[in-house]
Formats: sequence, C-alpha cells, structure tokens
Amino acid sequence: MGGEEQLVVQLLVMVAFGVAAALIAAHKGRNPIGWFFVGFFVTCIGLIIVLCMSNLKEEEARWRHAENERRRLREQLKQERLKNEAFQGHVRSRLDVHDEALGMNTRMIAGAEAEAAPPAEIAPPLAAGSPEPPSFRYRQWFVDHGDHHEKPVGFPQLKALYETGQVNETNLVWSAGMKDWMRIADVPGLLEELR
Repeated sequence: MGGEEQLVVQLLVMVAFGVAAALIAAHKGRNPIGWFFVGFFVTCIGLIIVLCMSNLKEEEARWRHAENERRRLREQLKQERLKNEAFQGHVRSRLDVHDEALGMNTRMIAGAEAEAAPPAEIAPPLAAGSPEPPSFRYRQWFVDHGDHHEKPVGFPQLKALYETGQVNETNLVWSAGMKDWMRIADVPGLLEELR
C-alpha cells in the first residue's frame, strides 16, 4: 500500500469520524458543522466526547414540559384562590344574616384579634339615651347561674334575661376580651346598658 493510498484511507477514516460526530451532534441538538470538524481532526476522541455530552433537545423538552406544568399549576392555584374567596364571602354573608337575627357578632368573637383583646375594650359607662356600644352589642356573653355555665347568648338575650329577673347584677359573666369572669355590676358600662 503506497503513501497515497494510506493518505486516502486516513482521510476517509477522518471524514467518517467527522460525519458520525456531526450526526450525533445534530441528534443531540448541537452544531453539526462544528462537531464535524472536531470528529474530523480528533477522530475517535471527538466521537467519544460528543457521545458523552447531554442531549440539548431532551433538556429543552423537559424544560418546556416543566414550564407548562408550572403555568398550569399557577392557573389552577389562582382559580382555587378565587373559588375560596367567593366561598368565604358567601359564608360571611350567610353568617352575617344569622348574626343580625341573633343580635351578636360572631366575627369578633371567632377572630384572633378578639381573643387577644385587652379588657380595656369593654366600653366605659355611656350617657343615658346612648345607643348600645358595639363592644356589648356584638359580643356573646356567658352567664354563670351558680352551678353551671350557660351557653353563650347575644346582648339582646342577656338584656332580656336581666329584664325578666333571671339574672341580676351579682351574676358572673364572661365575654371575649375579658381576662376572667366578672359580676355584671363590675363590668364597666354593662349594668347601665342592661337597665
């Protein structure tokens, strides 16, 4: 085999490695022309390098799928949030109707701010003829009849119990915002509002 034949064989081998590297690179989403020259000049090593590289097309497809999934989940979360807000608004409006009928405000009692409210929230005595202070009107009151604690009552029911003589100023009462049970006469402004 002469020098020319050896050169042609070597050139054909280099072209084969270049073409193989270019095809693999194109399949993996990389530049086939650049990898042809890498395979042509570095032959076997270039082919090994391109085989070991990650597939950009697969990575891009995974990224697109993940991005579409994130977009779908964001939209689903937004829809769930809107449904939740609508449901809460509906529940609040229904509860407000019940509260109005019962003469109490369960929002203030159930809220965390009501639980942490200091006793100073109990209104001071008001002048005669003044309307019921909201702190009395919207509270639920627990009344101690001696041996047991009654279920909570709204202010109008407490007033009716006082007017009928079922409770008097010596009965202990408790409401949200109070640290402990107090006699009706000792709660600032309450006795005046009950009379």
